[in-house]
Amino acid sequence: MPGRAIETNFLTQTERIIKKCHKCMPNCNPNEIPYCISEGLINSVEGRDGLIFSGAKLNNVNKMTTVKEVINNLIG
Repeated sequence: MPGRAIETNFLTQTERIIKKCHKCMPNCNPNEIPYCISEGLINSVEGRDGLIFSGAKLNNVNKMTTVKEVINNLIG
């Protein structure tokens, strides 16, 4: 599944052994995958190094902002 992931420590450590399978995907085999998407997303939500995706225009972002401001800039 392609995506634009932002480089974090999580991505550089994808070679590590997956310690816990969350059983979130029926065909997932922890012995055959390079990383656990659930672990990455949970780490992101909790503020640790995690799996963070961006859109195609990430290079246009230069500050923290609100969703409302982003939408207004897109449609305004």
